[in-house]
Amino acid sequence: MALIAVAALLTPRASLARCDSPGDPDCVDLQADFRGTVDFFATGAALTVNDDDDDRPDRALDEASVVVPERRIPPRAKLLKAYLYFGGSLFADGDDIEEPDTQVELQVPGSTSFSVVDGEQVYRSGPIPGFPEVILYSVRADITELMTSTQANLHGTYTLRGFAADIFNGDQEHTAATAAFSIVLIFEEALLPPRSIVLFDGMQEVLGSTVTLDLSGFIVSEQPSGSLTFFALEGDCNPGPDACANGNNLAGLERVRVIGADGTRTLVLKDDLNPPNDIFNRTINTVDPPLMNVTGTDIDTFDITEVLRAGDESVRVEVTTPAPAHGEAGELIGLAYVVVGIDVFAPELRVDSRIEVSTDRGSVLDAYYPGDPLRVKYALSNTGNLPASQVKLTTDVPANVRAFEVLEAPEGAELSVDPTGGAFGRGQVSVEGVAVRHGEVNDLVLLMETDCPLPNGGALALAADVGAPREGGVPFTMTTTVALLGRDRCGPRYYLYGGGGCRGIDTGGDGLWLLGGLVVLLGARRRRGVAWLAAALGLAFAAGCSPDTQEDPGADRPAPAARGYACPGQDGMVIIPSIRNQPPFCVDQYEATIVEGALGNPEQPEGGDGSTTAVAASVRFAHPAVGVSWFQAQAACANAGKRLCTAQEWQVVCRGDEELAYPYGETYEPGTCNGFGASRGGVVETGAMIESVPRDDGGYDAGGCVSVHGAYDLSGNVWEWNADAFLGDTRRGLAGGSFRSNEAGLRCVTEDAHAPPGEVNDAYGFRCCADYAPGG
Repeated sequence: MALIAVAALLTPRASLARCDSPGDPDCVDLQADFRGTVDFFATGAALTVNDDDDDRPDRALDEASVVVPERRIPPRAKLLKAYLYFGGSLFADGDDIEEPDTQVELQVPGSTSFSVVDGEQVYRSGPIPGFPEVILYSVRADITELMTSTQANLHGTYTLRGFAADIFNGDQEHTAATAAFSIVLIFEEALLPPRSIVLFDGMQEVLGSTVTLDLSGFIVSEQPSGSLTFFALEGDCNPGPDACANGNNLAGLERVRVIGADGTRTLVLKDDLNPPNDIFNRTINTVDPPLMNVTGTDIDTFDITEVLRAGDESVRVEVTTPAPAHGEAGELIGLAYVVVGIDVFAPELRVDSRIEVSTDRGSVLDAYYPGDPLRVKYALSNTGNLPASQVKLTTDVPANVRAFEVLEAPEGAELSVDPTGGAFGRGQVSVEGVAVRHGEVNDLVLLMETDCPLPNGGALALAADVGAPREGGVPFTMTTTVALLGRDRCGPRYYLYGGGGCRGIDTGGDGLWLLGGLVVLLGARRRRGVAWLAAALGLAFAAGCSPDTQEDPGADRPAPAARGYACPGQDGMVIIPSIRNQPPFCVDQYEATIVEGALGNPEQPEGGDGSTTAVAASVRFAHPAVGVSWFQAQAACANAGKRLCTAQEWQVVCRGDEELAYPYGETYEPGTCNGFGASRGGVVETGAMIESVPRDDGGYDAGGCVSVHGAYDLSGNVWEWNADAFLGDTRRGLAGGSFRSNEAGLRCVTEDAHAPPGEVNDAYGFRCCADYAPGG
């Protein structure tokens, strides 16, 4: 006999579960949902022991423990909810246990004492045909407050005691007897890919029938991905472990089947531990190594991606158990909780998109002089995990702007400019068909000149309407306001910097030029083939001021000492020691560059077709290889006697021993690596973002965009291919972000970036790894 707890993760709007008796208050139904960079972990343990070869518990345990492995909980996970489920069988036999036990004691990880836990909800099964002497029940307790008040770790040992297990009918063993508990942890962590988790619980008996759960109110993302985890009380093997070695329940059909929204896609859950016709067989596969012969307990997770399609709004879960037949006892199942998982793949433009204002030379000030040219950047930043396409952005030129020019427009987008349009008649600019890769930024840049004079000062209020991407989302408006200083006269001025650049200084008179003559810009500044001038009065600029420049702070210093340890027999590689059970290996210090040979065919067999003769090299101050497909990167590494890094290796290199969010630390620093925030505008040479940090002894250490073990430019510059496959072997992993990447795209994560292996892009590069061989 077996009792089932199932968990369902979906993207809900109004999710519901429906089973055979919708009016039954104990029917499995929606309990809670969570969205964002969230995940969950479920495990549990038996509260009984079976000492012989039958499937009937022989004794109850005074206490039982379960371990949540450290590796299954992200290092900086924040607990959202923690639930304890406990329960089992209840016999009407006149003993001293006639009601469900709703109070237990629990010791959580890190605590030295037990705490009393009272259940907040009790679910009972209905009458069980053929077994009038027994019902099944489960109790739910919210232990979130207990976890937070004791500052408990999520990982570690959970010990339960004090449960009154009723496993005997009088003094007789019984096939329906069971007692067990389960821990369910829901947590969030910024580095996790987005998911939605919906928890359903209750108690619905199943014996010799099929119970159907219709889960709806969600939308499957464009890249379908999902899982299902269930918890089964008293999972057994009928008629016994030896007879069920072939996975065949002799009494009849025993399975969990998942059906896609259109009814034609079906999946019978199974794996190496769980045969398709004996799925309730005392296993826990959520831990590593998996557990077998766990009396009275089944907790297993399965991938259900193959039955999901983009746009699906429902999924059906069927649980079937056999009735007693052929001399066999059949299977009694009690559905206690359900968790089905749908990963969320969607673009997200609202979180980080913004309007930035600076001088025409890129300097951000607290306030600006009226009449001076200002650079206005409308940055569309995608912090989701799916590219956004067909985005439209429209902005009306503010009422106090007298002239404007389009400096940059998103590549491939359709630009429309109305010099006298908009709400104020000062102009309107619109771009349609904008594409923004996940983790990257695409922008529209205007040059504006405000009205002048402005004796009492004022403000420049900017706004842009952004339409929803084709892949989903909602339209929104981004706004910003910058201060304009009071000024009662106008004239050309320049911006002076200590390094020879320029900043705003009042020149003391209208029309006075300090350095150079008048230059009227007639749409000559071009980028991506776009230029526009609204020349009601013209845009005037001062000649003679050099662009902003920064002297290399390390130009007069010795080269910094290299971080890490050189890999024996491998030029330009450093050793990555064993971290989190990952064996030591070697990794390129720098993003790969091609010193000889041809890249060859971008689309070729995985083993190569011989067209790639390029040899990957790891050297500083070289231009990294870009426009490289995964096949070419794989071949170039192989030609150098190396290989592409696995996603796990790449993440270990980037995050180091301390599980950092970025290679240089836990907090995002816009200028440290070559991402969008560094404003480099393109790929830089390998190692160019290194800084020389002085030591007490007069030497210099390497700082800046470098990891703990000495790998440079892991964040930004170019996306780096890795060896891992995604979405049924149709895509390959990318990591680290590029010069276009936002804060989210520059993190040390590998789960949410991938592309077809034959795709080339001016921001795709790679680095190689190699096995570590001591002594070379």
